[in-house]
Amino acid sequence: MARNAEKAMTALARFRQAQLEEGKVKERRPFLASECSELPKAEKWRRQIISEISKKVAQIQNAGLGEFRIRDLNDEINKLLREKGHWEVRIKELGGPDYARVGPRMLDHEGKEVPGNRGYKYFGAARDLPGVRELFEKEPAPALRKTRAELMKDVDAEYYGYRDEDDGVLLPLETQYEKQASYQAGVLFDVDGVLLRGRSVLPGARRALRKLLDQNNNFLFPVVFVTNAGSCQRWDKAEQLSHLLDVQIAPEQVVLSHSPLQMMKSFHDRCVLVCGQGPTTNIANALGFQKVLSIEQLAQQHPLLDMVDHCRKPTSPSSPVQSLPQIQAIILFGEPIKWETNLQLLIDVLLTNGRPSCVHDAQLSNQLPILACNMDLLWMAEAPSPRFGHGMFLLCLESVYRKLTGRELRYEALLGKPSLLTYQYAEQLLRLQNPNRKLTTVYAVGDNLMTDIYGANLYNRYLAQQHAAMTTAAKVVAQGIGSQVTVAEEEVVCAAQCHSILVCTGVYKPHSLLPSDQNSGISESVFHGHRDLVLEPDLLEPSHLVEDVEAAVDLLLEQENSVSSDL
Repeated sequence: MARNAEKAMTALARFRQAQLEEGKVKERRPFLASECSELPKAEKWRRQIISEISKKVAQIQNAGLGEFRIRDLNDEINKLLREKGHWEVRIKELGGPDYARVGPRMLDHEGKEVPGNRGYKYFGAARDLPGVRELFEKEPAPALRKTRAELMKDVDAEYYGYRDEDDGVLLPLETQYEKQASYQAGVLFDVDGVLLRGRSVLPGARRALRKLLDQNNNFLFPVVFVTNAGSCQRWDKAEQLSHLLDVQIAPEQVVLSHSPLQMMKSFHDRCVLVCGQGPTTNIANALGFQKVLSIEQLAQQHPLLDMVDHCRKPTSPSSPVQSLPQIQAIILFGEPIKWETNLQLLIDVLLTNGRPSCVHDAQLSNQLPILACNMDLLWMAEAPSPRFGHGMFLLCLESVYRKLTGRELRYEALLGKPSLLTYQYAEQLLRLQNPNRKLTTVYAVGDNLMTDIYGANLYNRYLAQQHAAMTTAAKVVAQGIGSQVTVAEEEVVCAAQCHSILVCTGVYKPHSLLPSDQNSGISESVFHGHRDLVLEPDLLEPSHLVEDVEAAVDLLLEQENSVSSDL
């Protein structure tokens, strides 16, 4: 005892304790979950573990790490999963939610268990390791079937329900409950201008989200946060939103502008040049791209290409640079920091067919594929007026390319709102949160007419066309087989409708005229949408106009309650 007391009184121990009290030393996660006695801290450590798991799962997708590193990463992920389970048990002991029962389940494509070896999972490239691939190919042993005598042992009066179906009350109640339980709505929230202004939480945002939580702090409806931001990873954005909004948000509930790139697998094995802010190379790797080159790496290998800043000009003759592979596609994640450098090098790559060390050829017949994320011309931050977004950078790039070549810049894909692909991807995430119930209505809450409202209305029209095509196909099938049988409504794999809700806390201001107003003056000259979007005033008219996000939540809750009462 005396020895421990002497250690505690050393100068170093007293110094670290003083720093810890002042908040200068980052508190470490306890080795044992039982050592934590505060529920908020237990929730914090669980979120930290989930963040670590997500980062390692992204790393293990890269098969080029080598067998030993992949095995180590897989072991680390499984260890973190076990530690997460310990913290979830501790959270339940401290009076928190039971995440083992109500928490989101891990998706099949994130980890698989070997048949007969319950508990240990293999992720990403670990499933293709020698000796592991063969394990997944083995079929599990068939379960033993019980004999009729063994089955009859469990059949008694309780099994038959004491004939309570004959009372005339239970069956109608069950029918009504089944209708209510089989249908549900989903909510898509924009972030900047709806919930946040920069890093400041807008008034009423926390109250609005609490209205969507049940007594166990779980969302009443599937909720996805769709933002055109793209300078971070999905798990980082989920952690930031959880901290600012005081609500537990999983990475599977976040859609960034570049998230749909995961589905564009035909580009994953090409050498791509990435442009934007943040860890662009890591973001591209996490999305599945294997050969990634950043603008910074390109400028470093070719210092004579970036000559706007005279201070960066080479003072001596440049030495032979390392040869880079030919660039086969360009990914524009978001607006860069040095616009002049990025514009110059992107034009170099486009006019040399991916070989920027060569001479420009303005008459190239083929153009490199461009995948552009985030078409926002403006976005709302802490400043009193909107700021330039990635759409403004795209406008500059298109103008320079047209000026030099006389041709229009072509895009292989435009992602982020109002792209249909983004809304399709977001709806998939809504359905995965509760796959046992059919998604009928999607509410999209946003502050920007040109992205949030235009995109939601465009998606609503797409849903109507899909259901109309399905109805036509059902009639054709019925006529072809000579009967009155039609395709069931449940076979339609998309929602029935999407309602757009416009709030007045972001880019849109209440004194602005809506496109439906007479003499509003909406024309191509003031249309802030992207060049490739067709100006359709009907798509710029929101289904509902409310003051803020809290009023939007009240509106959708009122509408869903009225629908439930009608059933």
